[in-house]
Amino acid sequence: MNKYDCIIVGSGINSLVCAALLAKKGHKIIVLERNDRIAGCIRTEEITLPGFKHDVLSCWHPLFVTSPAYAALKEDLHNNGLEYLNTDVPTAALLPDNCFVVLKRSREQNIKNMQALATGDGAAYTRAMLEFERTTDLSFGLLGNELWSWSTLRLLLAEAYKQGLHGLTSYFGHSLQSCRA
Repeated sequence: MNKYDCIIVGSGINSLVCAALLAKKGHKIIVLERNDRIAGCIRTEEITLPGFKHDVLSCWHPLFVTSPAYAALKEDLHNNGLEYLNTDVPTAALLPDNCFVVLKRSREQNIKNMQALATGDGAAYTRAMLEFERTTDLSFGLLGNELWSWSTLRLLLAEAYKQGLHGLTSYFGHSLQSCRA
């Protein structure tokens, strides 16, 4: 008789979520990881100064909190010690010329900070955020689906119907611009 129902190779967040959801349904799971720690890119490291800790490549993990997987696993995760914390200063950007901007959870404060950094940046940020809000369903639908799938095709067709072909191509053109734009 087999010892495991499923073998999962790699222990990034998607693998761990998959293992947890399968285990919750009663499957026997083994997760194999070649590195000396689990969780792939979701980790905190001391990479600059002693005592100063950085999230390493894990900028998207907050999206997990709004996912169906988190809803299914939330109680178990919290019972085992997980606690999501937010700060008023979640991130910052340092530019090559040593200019910097500190992003806060307050959109109004971000607009003010960006405008102080460069005239017009606050307005550009406002436009970008409004455009992102307008296309949230499409953006997160694309992030949450296999690219080459029927569900992605249905999503794109629905958006083409809603926005028109010009609106949809404009969305992709805007999405593929560099951050400098």
